[in-house]
Amino acid sequence: LLLGMSILALLVVCGAILSVRLLLNAKALDVKLEESKAREKAISEKNEQLELEIMERRRVQESFNILHMAMEDLPLNKILSLALSNISDMPWLKFMGRCTIRLLDERSGKLTAVAQIGFEEPVCNPCTEGLAPCPCTKVALTKNPIFLRNDDSEHPSSCQVRGVHSHYCVPLLNGSKSFGVLCFVLSQREKPSPNAL
Repeated sequence: LLLGMSILALLVVCGAILSVRLLLNAKALDVKLEESKAREKAISEKNEQLELEIMERRRVQESFNILHMAMEDLPLNKILSLALSNISDMPWLKFMGRCTIRLLDERSGKLTAVAQIGFEEPVCNPCTEGLAPCPCTKVALTKNPIFLRNDDSEHPSSCQVRGVHSHYCVPLLNGSKSFGVLCFVLSQREKPSPNAL
């Protein structure tokens, strides 16, 4: 009986020791897991910072490219087409391969497409019919950007683009004077982030 109790006491002590070891191992694993999560978060933050840095460098490079083109002896519509091509390659735009630059004719009050990518004709015909209430003319008049989804009420019914898309139209300004509009057709439904712009 004494031997049985001794063995039982020994088993209880061994069980307690194993329990303590398991708890210590679990605690050590929790600490390692937390350290791993902290490292992962730091790496993620560093990656985001590097992506922003790369985006900024690309913007600077694109600006230099556009300035270089502007200094060449090319017609304005050729310079603008080349500029559109450079802008459309920017990764932050979920670009559908379609964008246009329209300049405002002060005498007629009409927007005329002078450079475009991906369209045989201008994106929406009302833009060529004077300052009608189409998004591009609204941007030219108000000097404020507009972001429209294809299911928004202001989306022009004459738009040639089919399927889910959005338009991001921004004014082209010289000081406080509006001289045209830059309009992108995007595949995304959300407005591009301010950091990207």
